[in-house]
Amino acid sequence: MNLYIILNHGIGNIGGGQLYVSSKKRYMEYIGWKVVVYYHLDGEIMIPNLLEYNENQIQELALPPTYFSKKKCNKVLNKLYRYHNEAKKIIIESGGSNLAMWGELLAEKMKGKHIVYDLNEKIKATRNNFSFFYFKYKRNEFAGITPQSVNMFFKGFIDVPISTETCLSAYYDQQQVADVNFNIHKKFLDKTAINIALCGRLEKPFMLVVSKELANFALKHQGIRFNIIVIGGDVVGLNYTKKIQSIFAHISNVDCNMFGFLFPLPKKLLNIIDFAISSSGFVGVLSRNDIPTLAVDGNDCMPIGIHGITTRTTLYRKDDELFSYDYWFEKMFIKHDFEKKDIDIQCSVDNNYLKLSSHMDFITKSSRVEGYYTEFGKKSYLKMLVIKLIGVKGYRLLHVFKNNIIVR
Repeated sequence: MNLYIILNHGIGNIGGGQLYVSSKKRYMEYIGWKVVVYYHLDGEIMIPNLLEYNENQIQELALPPTYFSKKKCNKVLNKLYRYHNEAKKIIIESGGSNLAMWGELLAEKMKGKHIVYDLNEKIKATRNNFSFFYFKYKRNEFAGITPQSVNMFFKGFIDVPISTETCLSAYYDQQQVADVNFNIHKKFLDKTAINIALCGRLEKPFMLVVSKELANFALKHQGIRFNIIVIGGDVVGLNYTKKIQSIFAHISNVDCNMFGFLFPLPKKLLNIIDFAISSSGFVGVLSRNDIPTLAVDGNDCMPIGIHGITTRTTLYRKDDELFSYDYWFEKMFIKHDFEKKDIDIQCSVDNNYLKLSSHMDFITKSSRVEGYYTEFGKKSYLKMLVIKLIGVKGYRLLHVFKNNIIVR
């Protein structure tokens, strides 16, 4: 048996990360590997082939090993240390800095190969983790989701080239849209109103930015009725739902509707959307369903262009000229310059999971010399004490409220 272990932030709710893990599991099983997934975030598991990992949540994976005693670290590693006696080959894939540290410790314990594949759109090295990630980079065991990802990660420490050699595409073929029962309120059928979908996890920075830009535009155009359809869920403790609702609360010509996580996306809902705004993988989903979609840059939260009409980019601006939101909103909502028939993109994602063979090619090209980085610095005894008193979940909530960010 060959064993593939994935350490992921979360497999609950729905997003590009969950869809990727689902397809990666499907691909690895297709080529004969056993796949086991561990995660730390709460959330209802919505993708059927991930339900078997419902009991594999380990809260400690959210924090670095340096926040725990050696005894506690060993307990965590022992939870992950399964099937090793049956496995001829072991590969561990982790994403995010804390998960990567646990992945490296586990790889040393199991004598397996460990690659770091960070799915986050904005990643940045710190003084505490630079030497570890540089070690992984030199061994060709560190990749991001775009050619720019690893370059941006090390910026301020060392210059590494923008390269496709450190980029892996997070292919997924799970059909996100289905013709399921879904009640459409009559207000969305009013042809005098414009239905605008804002799609993505609510904690993503662009969601608040776009909400404010839409609110300002609506205030300037009081004669137009806007139905804002927000598709995407919140994170416990962050209250982005209320923040977005408050932005539109006192604008008389705007009706803000929060739909939360939806999987699959109801075809009936997509059919009544006139325009959409999103970033990364969600952009392709919307434009493949004939919705003119404004893609937003993951770095500066500024618009890139209309996917499939003015740009092929969904996450980072390339040669696209920078224009304001008002420029795009005017062309979308007032001039109606973009129509469904103008969208030109590849429509099918069938068997996309087979493209994940490129990930195995990346692993094959990585260092064949066994080596692990396990010196992650001194133990943080104060944090260890706080965690002992209030628990991992309590510490994470404390950190969330203090910094208003999700611990990752």
